[in-house]
Amino acid sequence: MRVDGDPVLRQKALPVPSEMIGTPELDAMIATMKKALRDEPFGVAIAAPQVGISYRIFVVRGYVFENLRRADPGANDLADVVFINPV
Repeated sequence: MRVDGDPVLRQKALPVPSEMIGTPELDAMIATMKKALRDEPFGVAIAAPQVGISYRIFVVRGYVFENLRRADPGANDLADVVFINPV
């Protein structure tokens, strides 16, 4: 995780190019983000720059959309939701 003062957190994140969609490179970035999010005990969402990736991507824990808490039965089994190039 990047911390306050890291230059990547101050940069304007780039849009993900359409030709990158479906590539192993993008899949790896998203996997990195999901792992970092799940490693945070109170994390519900993460943006790519928080893990040093300067692209417009964020991931939200799936249980948030079901109005559940992390400790609720089955909450951690729900798929995380990935947003690419949000506006």
